[in-house]
Amino acid sequence: MFRRRLKAETDTKDNASSRSVRAEDRELREIGGSALSDTNSGQIPGTTLEHELTELYLATASQLYRYGLLLTRNGSLAQDAVQETFLKYYAQLKRGEVRDARAWLFRALRNYIFDCQKSVGTKMSVGLDAVRAHPDDQSPEIAFERSEAMRLALDILSPREIQCIQLRTEGFTYKEIADILDIDSGTVGALLSRSSDKIRKAFGKELLPCKALSKTC
Repeated sequence: MFRRRLKAETDTKDNASSRSVRAEDRELREIGGSALSDTNSGQIPGTTLEHELTELYLATASQLYRYGLLLTRNGSLAQDAVQETFLKYYAQLKRGEVRDARAWLFRALRNYIFDCQKSVGTKMSVGLDAVRAHPDDQSPEIAFERSEAMRLALDILSPREIQCIQLRTEGFTYKEIADILDIDSGTVGALLSRSSDKIRKAFGKELLPCKALSKTC
């Protein structure tokens, strides 16, 4: 029932690649209760599961979509990946607790996209659209600075370096990024440091947010 309801919600969108994730959040707030109430299991009370899934979706859907868009440059695929990721999360939740739900979701989304692209013989890529419109931006100036920095970064950084920057900007720790990308924490630090060096050498200044490059910011 959860799969059918969630699939129906996605199918009603006229243009998946152009609809904002904020609109999806509003839709889920309106129908989330009825859509998730059917996911009751013998292990977890329905009201508890409903609350957890709804709150987790509202807290992470926009971030997951941006990350999916960063990897695919395809709004429809990114949106499908978010949907499939939450379905997998629900199945995992029925089997037992997820220790770090947010990191689990990002890792599962990345793996899903990787599998999709591998099946059609394409490589994971990174795109500017994922960071051009960030819902958390507090002003047009901040939005422009971020998109400009990422536009420049795409020309000189590797896909993995850009993924590290994006995940760090989303607030993940080095360890969480390492878990998502299946690398060790030291490699995360090295990738971020190398990214910073490349940016400074190419443009004569640091264009990326302190939060993306520092363990303390």
